[in-house]
This record gives sequence, C-alpha cells and structure tokens, in this order.
Amino acid sequence: MKRVFENLDAVSSFVLILFALLTCYLSKKLSIWSPDGPSDGFFPFLGGLTLGFFGLCLLVQSLLKPKKGMVFLADTLKSKLLIYAGGLLAYGILFEWLGSILATLFFVISICKGAEKARWRTSLIVSGLTTALFFAIFSVLLKVPLPLGLLKALFV
Repeated sequence: MKRVFENLDAVSSFVLILFALLTCYLSKKLSIWSPDGPSDGFFPFLGGLTLGFFGLCLLVQSLLKPKKGMVFLADTLKSKLLIYAGGLLAYGILFEWLGSILATLFFVISICKGAEKARWRTSLIVSGLTTALFFAIFSVLLKVPLPLGLLKALFV
C-alpha cells in the first residue's frame, strides 16, 4: 500500500508557505508603513515573509534530499512540545490582561523551568533579561504601544 504523504517535510513546507501567504495577505489589510515608520501590519508582514522563506527552504531541501521513513517524537520531545505550545497559547490569551511585561516574564519562566529544566536562578535571570530586552526593543526603540495590563498603575 502506497503512502499518501511520503515526504512529510514537503507537506509541512506547503502548510508553512500557505500560512505565510495568508499572514502577508492579512497584514497588507493593515497599514504596513506610515510616515513615522513601521505601522500595525509591519511585523506580521515581516513574520509572514520570514515564514515563507523558511517554508521555501524546507521545500527545496525536502525535494533535493527526501527523508526515508517516518520520524516519531520521543516522549520527552512531546512533553517539551506541549509545554511550548501551551505556554504560547497562554501567552496569547493573557497578553492583554497581564500586560506585555508580566506575560513575557511568566512565559519565559515557564519555558525555562518546564521545558528546559533550568534552575530557578537561571530561569529568573534569563526571563528578566528577555523581558527587559523585549520591552526596550518594542516599547522604547520602536515605540510600539504594548499593553501594560496589571502594571498600568505603575506606568501612568
């Protein structure tokens, strides 16, 4: 019996490319650039272009060197994948309510402790630095208005 999806990397690359095209199309409905610089649709458009580029790279690689056989995820990899996916889902849901600072801090801590099994000290340092860098780039440098959520009273 012949398998329908023999080359899973090629199938994955098509899904990535379709998602990238959809992201670029939808971001074009927003303003990508304004006289002041990047606008609402700039980062989604840039993300779509990046995703499309990597999708094309994966497609070329899968057509030139197709992998033989099926690859299954080990249990530890599955648990890490679930932690990352759950963390991203929670991050997206709580981003507005908690605010960008707390949501990013808790997300990075959950990844460091849950998926990567880092020590508390390392987790707190990495999450603090990541959150500070995230805030500095988007809020200070690019002047993107980020939700402050629960910390709004401290910044007003």
